[in-house]
Amino acid sequence: MFFYVSKLLFFLIQPFTWVFGFLILAILQKHKRGRWLISATVMAYLFSCPLFYEPFAENWEYPTVDPTEIKDTFDLAVVLGGMVSYDELNHLVRFNKNADRILAVLPLYFDGRVKKILISGGSGRIYQDEKEAQILANYLIKINVDSSDLILEQRSRNTYENALYSKQIIDSLQLKGTVLISTSAMHMRRSLACFRKLNVNTIPFSVDEDVVDEPNAWFSKLIPSADVLSKWYRLIHEWVGINIYKLKGYC
Repeated sequence: MFFYVSKLLFFLIQPFTWVFGFLILAILQKHKRGRWLISATVMAYLFSCPLFYEPFAENWEYPTVDPTEIKDTFDLAVVLGGMVSYDELNHLVRFNKNADRILAVLPLYFDGRVKKILISGGSGRIYQDEKEAQILANYLIKINVDSSDLILEQRSRNTYENALYSKQIIDSLQLKGTVLISTSAMHMRRSLACFRKLNVNTIPFSVDEDVVDEPNAWFSKLIPSADVLSKWYRLIHEWVGINIYKLKGYC
């Protein structure tokens, strides 16, 4: 039930949902149409403006790590899912913007700094028609990752379950050393909190930051961008998610 309720909640709190709601109210309440249209316009601009978004995102994102600065060797890297799907029509693996979660780990693996990779990801969709960990593993094997170095966790549907089921696998393998956790900078705070709540000894490997410092580009950041609306979805998802997890004792 929590899984389905959380999906509905995250939909209701998104800026786009509110903009759409204001437009509906403008249609239904003709005597207040001007007020609702102004509200919709202001909200649409603010939440599509990079200059408004970036300070919030920069404050939230976990600092990224230069892979060349990682000198230690890890028995295990846990790579959190949310990056891949399978296109059955064209028989292709499709990666999204979270692909750095695995791409940044691969050089460490091929250099011998990571011995095994645990891919944590079942399906975060309501209709669980694919297991992401298996899709990614099949792809990695094709690019010369040894299948014996891949461990799959295919039950998780959210970040808490990523940590919970990965912890069970780590315990079953009797691993005592530090585990490298790879996920997006936006997602790392909640992920790290869940793993540490379960007493997993972790080192964060944060990748794929949304905010890149461009000091001379402030004027262009006043121009609205549809992409920023989707970024707000991720940021609000993390804000609300970590607070719900704290209430439930997950982190």
